[in-house]
Amino acid sequence: MLFVLKPTSSCNGACVYCSAWKEDPEDRHRMSQGDLEQLLGRIGEWAASARPSRLSLLWHGGEPLMMGKAFFRRALYLGRELAQSRGLELRHLMQSNITLVDEEWASLLGELLEGRRIGSSFDPFPGVRLLRGGGDYEAEWRRGYGILRAAGIRVGVVCVVHRGHLGRAGELLEAFLDMGYDGGLRLNPLYAAGLAALDHSLHITPEEWGDFLWELWGAWNRLGRPLRVDPLQSWDRMARGEPTRLACAFSGHCTEGFTGVRADGAVFSCGRSMDSDLAQFGNLFEEPLQKILGCETRRALLNRTAWLRQHECSGCRWWVFCHGGCPNDALLAHGDPLRPTGFCQGRRSFLERAFGAAAAAGLGEAGPAPDCGDYLFDVGGEGQGGAGETAPGVEDD
Repeated sequence: MLFVLKPTSSCNGACVYCSAWKEDPEDRHRMSQGDLEQLLGRIGEWAASARPSRLSLLWHGGEPLMMGKAFFRRALYLGRELAQSRGLELRHLMQSNITLVDEEWASLLGELLEGRRIGSSFDPFPGVRLLRGGGDYEAEWRRGYGILRAAGIRVGVVCVVHRGHLGRAGELLEAFLDMGYDGGLRLNPLYAAGLAALDHSLHITPEEWGDFLWELWGAWNRLGRPLRVDPLQSWDRMARGEPTRLACAFSGHCTEGFTGVRADGAVFSCGRSMDSDLAQFGNLFEEPLQKILGCETRRALLNRTAWLRQHECSGCRWWVFCHGGCPNDALLAHGDPLRPTGFCQGRRSFLERAFGAAAAAGLGEAGPAPDCGDYLFDVGGEGQGGAGETAPGVEDD
């Protein structure tokens, strides 16, 4: 199980399409150290009955570094106690805009992450990722990136695709190469949550998403595939019949493998669900996690994949590449999380063009949903603002 933890909704960013944006974000609940102890205690109680061999804590936001170093030193200590008492492996992961990173943070993050990558969001094209108070997001991000790389911490990046990227997929990829970026890159389409729900000027259609993926596919191959670019690389490996693990949005196992907990204790299926207030399961500060995870709302989402395969996705040759997509995307597009993603048409168009009908014949199911930070998964919720969609790592082998 991977727990997406949002200890604060506050952020030093002011990104124009932030999906985690709320009215008066500075006034929303902030997790205290007492809350942290209760949170990990509840997770420990659940672990005693569920008996997992491993669990992961993904620190998200808002901007998690705004919680301060003392908070994460305490989280590191309590996590070690939890792992030892329950006899399990516990991993810390983080999604951060990295603009607050300094050498002291890099040292602490190196200890917290234990060699795993940190996820971040970046766009080499100006005008969308901004800082509060008028600071230069790109300059501060590059500074933080340099400090982390000097400390031996690699960075996985999510870039949110919006209208300003259309027709510029090759330019976008080359911009990352020109800046010396050496991590993995995940491209996600802008979705209508938070500020992006109020202003549709940067939105792209499903058809435009498919065309962008096709253009990106051409540029990636022309340049010799210099970076891991997802979802292209995962889909390519699937089409070749090679073992791979899909990002949670495509895995069909997202509700099973991930649980989101907001600073006020509210429990959801993931970070995106927290931002959209989609289908709250309960409150961890009010009742045991075991009871919350057995609620009727979660059981319905756990049955989503089987429902889609029998109904709207029945007979789709690309089923194993997508599994109906993200339930939060479906909610935003159709008002119903039990529908396929709103980007389905564009995704199918790309898969047909890139791999052809024959590539899908006889494909087996993808591997299990990722449960640690060695892959570019998408459980974040903010892919359009402060901390960005989750991209803790880049490898799956």
